[in-house]
Amino acid sequence: MLSGITKVRLFFFSGKNMQAEARALITGLDLASQLGIPLSCMELDAQVLLHFIHTGSSPWNLVSLTRSCKSLLSPSCNLSRILREGNKVADSLASFAHAHRDSMVFYSEDQFPTCCKSHLLHDALGLYSFRPS
Repeated sequence: MLSGITKVRLFFFSGKNMQAEARALITGLDLASQLGIPLSCMELDAQVLLHFIHTGSSPWNLVSLTRSCKSLLSPSCNLSRILREGNKVADSLASFAHAHRDSMVFYSEDQFPTCCKSHLLHDALGLYSFRPS
């Protein structure tokens, strides 16, 4: 089910969520580059960050982070938005990482946290997740 590596975000300082999103993206892009994993697409649920990266225009406190994101993305990598419902695996991993406040890298499904495995299975089977109303 996992192709390559799945990264749980590093625990970053307590701060602004947009900075944490950008730092997590940079960390993931760095890791993929170090491991020689070519990326054809990246999906973000942070629509504002996506806009900042695409336009090259962001608030002063995010300029260096968004420039780093853009410079680490290969020209052939498609950066797009995904709704949180389609991002359940990443969302559950982020919640797990926040609760454990530790840096972790998973190389296989066997190493995946138990609380995230059902989301991984649903994603692999192409099943939809719905937002409760």
